[in-house]
Amino acid sequence: MTTAAPRHLVLIGMMGVGKSTVGKKLATKLSCPFIDLDAEIESRAGKSIPQIFSSEGESGFRHLEAETLLQVLDQPDSLVVATGGGIVEGESVNALHAATCVWLTATVETLVKRVGSGEGRPLLTGNVEEILGELLERRSAKYGEAATFTVAVDGKSVPMVVREVMSKLEKSC
Repeated sequence: MTTAAPRHLVLIGMMGVGKSTVGKKLATKLSCPFIDLDAEIESRAGKSIPQIFSSEGESGFRHLEAETLLQVLDQPDSLVVATGGGIVEGESVNALHAATCVWLTATVETLVKRVGSGEGRPLLTGNVEEILGELLERRSAKYGEAATFTVAVDGKSVPMVVREVMSKLEKSC
């Protein structure tokens, strides 16, 4: 049985959980375009995420993120969208309810291994493990509210995560 792409499949979760990597593979499986929301924001703004944070602060970035997400989700064709980790903290959280949202989860230990020193990630200045723990604690309930379903990525390869998402998509259709 072939799984039809939902109108839009949006991946949410903490930085380092693998949204972009998994998203690209899912888009291929579902035969639809992939959009990395952070890359789309950078393209539209003409500057990097750290530069946006530096010049406009987190609130300015969140506003731009919300605008971009709304425009992306307004497209008529099915898409797979990988969001930034803080998507649930801004005004764009309500737009997520119009899509099938997959919350990719991971432990703080897994996230620390994946993000390393946090270089290029504006919110990770200082003790990376402590900051990730605080962010995860603050965001978890919001991820849960936005999610259609959840997939844990700890100890799983990308193909394993993709298979699990596809399986859950089939069951939700």
